[in-house]
Amino acid sequence: MKNSKPKKLPTIQKVLGDMGENFVQEHLSTHSDSYVRADGIDYLTLHLLRKDLNENFDYNIGAIRSLTERCRNSSKCVRFDPSKRPCLKDEFYKKNYNAISALDWHDTGDDKFRYYCATKLSKLEIMSYLEDFSPRNQFILDYLMCSSFIQNYYYSKPNAEKNDSYMTALQQKESRKYWIGHPGRLDFFAKNEGEHYCIDSKVNSSKLNLWQHIRMNWMMKCGYVSQIYNVKIKYPDKEKLIKTYSEEGVNSALELVKPELHIINYNYSMSEEAEKLVSNREKFLYTAQMTFPWDDAGDSFYID
Repeated sequence: MKNSKPKKLPTIQKVLGDMGENFVQEHLSTHSDSYVRADGIDYLTLHLLRKDLNENFDYNIGAIRSLTERCRNSSKCVRFDPSKRPCLKDEFYKKNYNAISALDWHDTGDDKFRYYCATKLSKLEIMSYLEDFSPRNQFILDYLMCSSFIQNYYYSKPNAEKNDSYMTALQQKESRKYWIGHPGRLDFFAKNEGEHYCIDSKVNSSKLNLWQHIRMNWMMKCGYVSQIYNVKIKYPDKEKLIKTYSEEGVNSALELVKPELHIINYNYSMSEEAEKLVSNREKFLYTAQMTFPWDDAGDSFYID
């Protein structure tokens, strides 16, 4: 019998990153009214598809019903025969935690909510951002507008600015430095005493990338609190820390050190490039609402 290969140990950067996020999460559990992991929130209405989300950071059922009615009356709802659209049934608005994670077109969960609809409803709200519709969860809509900007900003750039195959060594270095970390999601959303917070955890000297700066900047301009939770971790024995994390988990690793939390309020001056991209609101929203040929690919027919 062949000997199994030894388990590959994680890097110290991976260990410290997980420890920092876990430490921040423990802090938020006792210092906020509610909080949620933010790095996987790409659409509206996800609390119908994921157990770890709730309506504090999403559209509630009333808002979703109102949004699906607008969708049915728009050119965006073209997948189903008008009399067979699942959103006409109450079952559609029930939790569907078994939905496949891929962007399924029409067969997810029978008549229950599906990822396809989450993407279409999100796009509909992004395109009608400046119109006066209610009810809405303005916080999550503002955040998704920023996500749309970051995605469309990348797509709108010529390939020559993104493909470094034809660049000089210096140009490659500058390009990779610029796009590193894209799309730069944040770690947590929190709500406390009526205020919404956008939070990213950073360990020791780790810094925000440009795209995280853009998110922090935009959300501040929308009236929310943006903060960096800087976790200071000293580890005299790196090998022991990595081994403990690998064999016993992140909580055991945290017990070996004494993390210190420093909460830093975001400041526009932290990134001149982010401020330049966000400060022109009209241009920012124009980019966020750009459409591309592939946006509605495959939506020109409905399912019988």
